[in-house]
Amino acid sequence: MKKWQSKEEFKARVREWAKKIDVDVRVISIRVMKNKWASFAVGSRLLIFNTELLKMEKHSVTMSLSMNCFILPCRITVVSGKA
Repeated sequence: MKKWQSKEEFKARVREWAKKIDVDVRVISIRVMKNKWASFAVGSRLLIFNTELLKMEKHSVTMSLSMNCFILPCRITVVSGKA
């Protein structure tokens, strides 16, 4: 199966989904995170993803962004659990 070719490819896919659900994400960052798959800073509209997601196959990662009141929870479901 296909893996992410680059951070830019991953970010482009995130931007596509954000646009589809009409969410304003100003900055997308990919960093080492010890305890989370992702986080979102409401004030700066900064969306941060764990670098481990880039190691997974594309079909194994499903990103779901949804606006809920004044926060944007970022749920990421790992389908296969294999990195």
